[in-house]
Amino acid sequence: MSQSRLSGQAADDVAARHGVPLEPGYCVLHLAIGPDGVSPVEVRRRLHTAQAELDRHAGEPVMTWFGPEGGHALLPLRLPPTNDRLPRHLAEADVSVHIGLSVAERREDVAAAAGQATRIAEVARAAGRPEGLYELSDVLLDYHLSAPGASGAELAGLLDVLDPSLLETLEAYFAADFDRRATARALNVHPNTVDNRLARASALLGADLRASHGILLVGAALTTRRLAG
Repeated sequence: MSQSRLSGQAADDVAARHGVPLEPGYCVLHLAIGPDGVSPVEVRRRLHTAQAELDRHAGEPVMTWFGPEGGHALLPLRLPPTNDRLPRHLAEADVSVHIGLSVAERREDVAAAAGQATRIAEVARAAGRPEGLYELSDVLLDYHLSAPGASGAELAGLLDVLDPSLLETLEAYFAADFDRRATARALNVHPNTVDNRLARASALLGADLRASHGILLVGAALTTRRLAG
């Protein structure tokens, strides 16, 4: 079942046209199903599979609005909580998807919840998180840094002084949770090379990567740059 819009027309009119009784509140999902250069036929297959899986999960037809790269679904709050089964079943059906979830306790909150769910899914995908279902608490820091205001460009630009090898080393170092040997293995270099690169990066950035403030600053800059890119 397709809903024409999450906002615009009165919700009661849309629901009446489709013969669907409106609920007091909803779990609002945004399914980010990127086409990845696949054919329109494959995109339609993925969306059809997503609709079928949502209906199966709910045990009833689910109101959705889908475009070429995914869209929104409304699950009544009276249904059991959405969990990892939904993205897992979609993955088993060869539908890769990042799902953002936000709760609208009242019908009038659905549009705002839809916006938040969209941003959650987009942030999770942009940050390189694996496919799955995410709530705000799962991506809280990335969500905040994805719209940092006027300081965002300056924060991401902090790393512009680094050459590609130093930037790659910082990315690998943070991904390895500050394990220099794991970083060296990921980059296929000697651990001493990692130490030398980190020291050069610290000097260029004016941020001590052995101190909490330097780690927080550089980590925030890396995340902001990744989300902006």
